[in-house]
Amino acid sequence: MLNARVQFTNDSPERELKKYNRELNNLTSKTDDLQKIDVLHKRVSDLFTSMKRLERDNQKNKKRGDQLQKERDHARADLSKTTTLKEKLEKLCRELQRENNRLKVRRQELGLVEPRY
Repeated sequence: MLNARVQFTNDSPERELKKYNRELNNLTSKTDDLQKIDVLHKRVSDLFTSMKRLERDNQKNKKRGDQLQKERDHARADLSKTTTLKEKLEKLCRELQRENNRLKVRRQELGLVEPRY
């Protein structure tokens, strides 16, 4: 009996088709017409079932891909926001350091001494 699942190989599609036809001819060559019909009917049913399963898997994979794309876009947006916030905080820190240094210099100019504890 032919395998219900299609096996993917590195062969060209023409080569795979020839191999499949050869296998099908071997199965049906020694049988009468009713048995050939049964074999072909079963094979068509198996292939149809396999095709439907692959279609469902494909739809699931598409949905998963869309979900991953959304997650990636969201992560990039979060990274962008975080980077912008970090840059703003660094700028504020530099401004505070400059202001602190300016106040220290001003204090020294006025002769005020910082108490040491």
